[in-house]
Amino acid sequence: GTAASACSRASAWEAALATLTWLQLSSVRPGLVAHNAALAACRVAARWAPALELLARMKRQSLQPSGASYGTALLALTSGGRRSDAAELYREMLRRGIAFED
Repeated sequence: GTAASACSRASAWEAALATLTWLQLSSVRPGLVAHNAALAACRVAARWAPALELLARMKRQSLQPSGASYGTALLALTSGGRRSDAAELYREMLRRGIAFED
């Protein structure tokens, strides 16, 4: 989580995603904190597409996104001007019973 957190602060979304991939290839299962840090890096850079892909990857890997995960992805979408996609993601959050956190 520390490397991904550092990448988040530097807006280095590509490095944060690469770090997650490297951890997985090294047989380390990154947790929620590392994923949320990578989502935050995407948000800071207004990179909504990688944020959505990361959220989908979390679900595929049976890692339940938190309210902070969804909140960060929502902020990435709105920063990228994707308001209708943000509304759709928000509805998904409500269906899953997850409270918004940023």
